[in-house]
Amino acid sequence: MGHLLTTFYWSTSSFTGAGQLNEGPFHVGTLNKLFRAEVRGAMNYQGASNGSHGVLANFPAWGLQQVPHGAAALDVITSTDDDTWLMRRQTGSEDILTAWAPDSAIGTLFASNGIEDDWHGQLAVGADTDLYLSLKSSTGAGVNNFNTFGTIRIWWA
Repeated sequence: MGHLLTTFYWSTSSFTGAGQLNEGPFHVGTLNKLFRAEVRGAMNYQGASNGSHGVLANFPAWGLQQVPHGAAALDVITSTDDDTWLMRRQTGSEDILTAWAPDSAIGTLFASNGIEDDWHGQLAVGADTDLYLSLKSSTGAGVNNFNTFGTIRIWWA
């Protein structure tokens, strides 16, 4: 039996940064075995304002989860031991520190974080399956508004 390659695209043009953003569900169909999953994308803050010596920190974490068809996505931060997560990661390290004069000035920043990872294995699933890509602040602190886009590619039978 050959392997199938399926690509899903996700995008959200404006997320408030409160709670968890769940991209999906992406319906795979009856997934007997999963061999590989690849996530490539980005999140972009939409003009965050920072004062002098301000820091725009990358609090968002993200994860890719396979769940039974029709099930809801789990919380990417609190469901740490659940075996449906294929990958869970903190966003990249593009934190920004700003400094300018006068100290009372406010600047608008545009920052981008990569969302990239690969999973390889032979996961026997044998069920009608959905995928979710979830993003949420790992610290519980709110994050600035952002947009996000990318692809999920899976190799399966």
